[in-house]
Order: sequence, then structure tokens, then C-alpha cells
Amino acid sequence: SVEGEAFAAEVAARVLSLPECEVLQWLSGPLSREQQLVAAVSPVRVDPSMISRLTRSHHFRFSHSLFRTYLYSRLDAIERMILHESTGRALEDMYGPYADEIALGLAWHYEEGGALLHAAEHLLVAGRRAASLYAYSQAKALYDRCLALIRRVPPSAERIRLESEVQLARAAPLFGVRVEAEVRLIQRADHS
Repeated sequence: SVEGEAFAAEVAARVLSLPECEVLQWLSGPLSREQQLVAAVSPVRVDPSMISRLTRSHHFRFSHSLFRTYLYSRLDAIERMILHESTGRALEDMYGPYADEIALGLAWHYEEGGALLHAAEHLLVAGRRAASLYAYSQAKALYDRCLALIRRVPPSAERIRLESEVQLARAAPLFGVRVEAEVRLIQRADHS
């Protein structure tokens, strides 16, 4: 699974364009019991306000990381790109209004899928989230990575818009990093 060592059966079904029940039968049946490649993961308790698709998702994990590594390495570059972008879309749809919760993961899937502006959008969301938690150094790193992705895309109105948004969002964490450093210096001085 390009989703990772742990994955949702519903995402796999969407990516493979197969009915969920068929994918669940394979995962719970032959792949789990006979070949022991995957195992069901205990359901994760989610906030009751989360959308119903999340609360009924079925998660599995590869029995050993080498199984996933082997299967992933057998994909060629084009297959990996297509599957990553499809996985990103499936996860984004599954999480709906809660997609911001997994923005960093979505950014990775879209970047691996070659959808660089879409990846940058999610890095921007992750950066804003980090900044809102006063994690300015992390926000700056996310914004820098976002800008690096944007600069790999040919000029367009969308690129200019996104780059402007990132530059504006980036200003606050840069100020915050300075404030963080000043606070650390004051704390050191107080402890001396």
C-alpha cells in the first residue's frame, strides 16, 4: 500500500476502483488468514463529530515492514505516482472537512504523485497549523519546503497566488522564531 504500513481498506478500494466489500474480503480472508501478509488493526476511536466514513473505516497493517517494502519496490515510477495521487485524493475525500488533520500526509502523497501545487497547498495548511500552535520553527520549515515545491512548477496564476499566500504566512513564523530565541535568551539569563 502506498498509504503506508497501516492503511484503510476503504482507501485501497477507491484507489483500486474495486467495491469496498471485495477489498475487505481479500484483506480479512486470504491476505490475512492464509498468507498472513496483513492483519486487522483495532478500530481507532474517533471524535463523535467526525464524519461517518471515518468512523466506519477498516484499518489493516502489514505483518512485517518488509512485505510493504517489497511490494512498493515492485511498482515502477509511473505506477507509484498514479497510486500516490489517487491515495491523496481518496484520503482527502474520506476526511472531507477534517483533511487539515492529515495535511502533511496529503502533501507527501501529492508530492510523490507529481501534483506539486496540490502538495504545496497542503504544506501551507500544515504550516499554518504549526504556526497556530506556536511551533514557529516547524512552520518555517514547512513554508520553506512549500516554496521549494512551488518553484518547481512553471509560472501560472495559481503558482503566483499560492506563492504569495506562503510568503504572507511565512512572515509571522519568522517573527515568532526571533521571539522564541529572545525568550530562550531571557530564560538562560534568569537561570544564570
